[in-house]
Amino acid sequence: MSLKLLLSLTVLSTPLFAALGKHEVQVTKTPTSQTQAPKVSGRPVKDIKAPKKVDKKKVVESAKKAPSKEPVDKKKEGDVKSSEASTPGDASKSVTDTAALAPTRSTSQSNLPIPRFVCIKAGEANMHVGPGNTYPVEWKYVRKFLPVEVIAEFEHWRQVRDAQGTVGWLHKSLLSSKRFVMVQNKVVNLYTGADLESPVIATVEPGVVAKVSECFQSLCKIDIQGVKGWVKREFLWGVYPDEAKFS
Repeated sequence: MSLKLLLSLTVLSTPLFAALGKHEVQVTKTPTSQTQAPKVSGRPVKDIKAPKKVDKKKVVESAKKAPSKEPVDKKKEGDVKSSEASTPGDASKSVTDTAALAPTRSTSQSNLPIPRFVCIKAGEANMHVGPGNTYPVEWKYVRKFLPVEVIAEFEHWRQVRDAQGTVGWLHKSLLSSKRFVMVQNKVVNLYTGADLESPVIATVEPGVVAKVSECFQSLCKIDIQGVKGWVKREFLWGVYPDEAKFS
């Protein structure tokens, strides 16, 4: 009887262990991503925020005044056709259209390239609708070192365009050839070197204005109130794709 009992237990045990084997967990290995996160420097990463104050204010009062015609010396006019317009709005539009049609940079009355980037050196700067103080003030800039692009010239006046696309005229005494840029579109990393694998020392918000000193390939070196590093050129407004050194 003991031998028969032993054989019965053996027969019953075989399907029992086989059933348990169906519930065993199998581990499948998947290849890990080859993309590496940017290295972080040993010191804490700074978070550089944009100022909450606005860059420019809309001027409504002076825009309601009837403009006076600014005297124009046609001999000094060059390619700028603002003297041919009957109103300051027409003058501004005429110069804008002329600048927009130019495929490459040209030489201006000041023997400087058109277009070119400069910055507003004054704490407050009035933007007129035409090249003269008698034209209404449409905008007042209240942020120093804001980058703007010179797209036309007329005597002592410069037609400029800002990062938001606003176009108007500023007196040349309000501008400086020092180069500054504005971070745009997204929060960007500030790297210690001209290499995306170099350590990140700060993150910079859109709207931050910084001094630019040089560019190397897709990166530019900037200085934000003493915090220096490299950021992607594509997120900076105020530099051209072919520029490398700045005064």
